[in-house]
Amino acid sequence: MRLKQEEFSAMVVAIGNFSPSQITPNWLLEKKLIGETDRELALSDKKLLISHALTQYSTDTFNVNVQANVLSVGTSEKFSDLVRDLAAGLLSSLASSEVSAIGVNFSAHYHISDYESYHRIGDKITPKAFWMDVFDIDEDKSNVGLSALHLQIAPISRQHMDPKTRLTQFRRIFIEASSRTSPGIYLLLNNHVEVPSIHDQYDRAEKVQTLINEIWDQGVVDAPTLFEKILNSAAA
Repeated sequence: MRLKQEEFSAMVVAIGNFSPSQITPNWLLEKKLIGETDRELALSDKKLLISHALTQYSTDTFNVNVQANVLSVGTSEKFSDLVRDLAAGLLSSLASSEVSAIGVNFSAHYHISDYESYHRIGDKITPKAFWMDVFDIDEDKSNVGLSALHLQIAPISRQHMDPKTRLTQFRRIFIEASSRTSPGIYLLLNNHVEVPSIHDQYDRAEKVQTLINEIWDQGVVDAPTLFEKILNSAAA
């Protein structure tokens, strides 16, 4: 079996309290988080929307989506570590907005060289024999196959930290048929971190920025390796 990565993307998601109408392309430029070219591209985006309930815009490098309780910054047409810097800088500039959780997500579409390997991967990850048994399915009349899978890895407690400031981190993996290539499989790794309540807003902003940088830098290396390990192991 041969694998070909068709697309690799990343997104930083923050849960907290935000003011969507505040976080505009002009505001990002004012905070020196983007340059004039990116500001103009964002303002010319056909899907640009700025309101009290929702703000969204994108360039060929990044996309921004802000609602009252969730903010996301993701890669657009091409992968770039600039999105990490933009997300970290943006949330640091919003020091007064208390962030309760952060998700750093990595996803990829993989083209599978042949349908035999494609079906073997699905059968290995979710054995069809079990489900055909459960639903009393006659193999000659119908079939069972993997549509989507969501797996959560047990939380990791950082025991060396003070209980009042301890972080809890979850990892989730999503696997489903690719919508971009056929035969293909889409995988997403979600690194979810609950941020402790820190009274000092500048200490809190620094903690959020550090978390984003650490998880992003590690994930850029780990995610593709994990994705290919899953697919190769399942196809073996």
